[in-house]
Amino acid sequence: IESPIPFPHDHRPHRNDLPTSPVRNRRTEVAPGLFVFLVPGHTWGQQAIMFEDAEGRTMVFTPDVMPTSHHLGAAYSLGYDVEPYTSMLSKRWFLTEAADAGWHLVLDHEPGDAVYKVHRSDRGWFNLESTGLTGCNW
Repeated sequence: IESPIPFPHDHRPHRNDLPTSPVRNRRTEVAPGLFVFLVPGHTWGQQAIMFEDAEGRTMVFTPDVMPTSHHLGAAYSLGYDVEPYTSMLSKRWFLTEAADAGWHLVLDHEPGDAVYKVHRSDRGWFNLESTGLTGCNW
């Protein structure tokens, strides 16, 4: 599925760059209420899945840009990412939008409670807050 890219093809982003437009302008609706958007790095075409649940919460299935809560750090990535630098950049803007928009992140490889909220930390990065939701109770 084609999704608009976060940066122009000819732009090599600096580590502090954020995409020029928010996810809501770069997502693609694949079914009524079900959206995908690019989160490159682990693979070139990796996409996240976004929808609203029955309670009106924005849920985002987080791909391997952050597979578990243990991968929250900027440089914490999978050892087999195709583009580790791009993955680090994607994580930064992904978490920035998640914190600002109040998304609920569903971490695809998290062994316990899989749904988290993101908050900005006072140290210039982010903190995760478990919601207590699992794939079975939401």
